[in-house]
Amino acid sequence: MNQLQATQPHFVRCTVPNSLKKPGKLDIPLVLDQLRCNGVLEGIRIARLGYLNRLPFAEFRQRYEVLTPGVIPRGYMDGRKASTKMIDSLDLDPAIYEIGTSKVFFKAGVLADLEEKRDAHLFDVFSWFQADARMFSARRQMRKVLNRNNAIYTLLFPSCDSSDYDCDCDCEFEARED
Repeated sequence: MNQLQATQPHFVRCTVPNSLKKPGKLDIPLVLDQLRCNGVLEGIRIARLGYLNRLPFAEFRQRYEVLTPGVIPRGYMDGRKASTKMIDSLDLDPAIYEIGTSKVFFKAGVLADLEEKRDAHLFDVFSWFQADARMFSARRQMRKVLNRNNAIYTLLFPSCDSSDYDCDCDCEFEARED
């Protein structure tokens, strides 16, 4: 059992649906016997009782540290301690996770919830970054337009030192109304 819990097996089991090898016929006792002998039913039973998802400390920290900013200090910190601090700051119920010697174990659905939180947080961060980049680009474009406008004004009215159009000098500037 310890070896089974320490691994993450990924496999495909082929079963013979019937002894006649004819399509469309299913011999249920034969299939159940094959699944029982191969240990598939036992593996399913164990998975239903226990923790379905396992992540090594380093992977957990790398993936979900964005959800807990400022919790882990800069520099090296033991993976177990870092994971414990992160989980404490996420306010997870102790019944839905276990911290092992090298991995964090989660019950069904917990990792999916963390992924949704992570995706929402990253969406907010990237949206903010995109808005900031668009603002910078729009301001730069507006600055170009204003500089061109000032250059045209300077060419049209070289004697006027004022950069605005409401100057009091004798330049005879009249704003066009469109």
